[in-house]
Amino acid sequence: MHEAILPRVIFSPGDLALGLAADLQKLGATVTLFSPGPVQTAVHNVTADLSYFERELAGRGDDYIDLLKKHPLTYITLARQVQSELIAAAFAAANRGEFDVIHLYTNEEDIALPFAQFCSVPVVFTHHDPFNFLVKYKNVFPKYSDL
Repeated sequence: MHEAILPRVIFSPGDLALGLAADLQKLGATVTLFSPGPVQTAVHNVTADLSYFERELAGRGDDYIDLLKKHPLTYITLARQVQSELIAAAFAAANRGEFDVIHLYTNEEDIALPFAQFCSVPVVFTHHDPFNFLVKYKNVFPKYSDL
């Protein structure tokens, strides 16, 4: 999620994540939302270091939408890097005792799944794309059924 692409490209996953964070806060929970870029939210928002992404955009003369449309593989590669860094930051914070639970709602859960065993708190995964779940994850999730 990033204000530069919401809601022009990513709408439903972003809306769901923002809504969940806001509702949990209304119920009295302390919520930290990790997102690639800044988003409009009342909860604590931790954002990624997008400097390498921004350098790639500047070098191409593109914005986020241009890069996504013209060079989707480059965009996806950079987005996976950002997601990896956010997941690592969330797990590290949990291991320092800052969180009781981690809820991951990314489009690439396979990044975090093997590393969830190193997180000291429960990790909950929400999956968005049922087609990818069937194709990509049906053989991966059983490997980690003990988590």
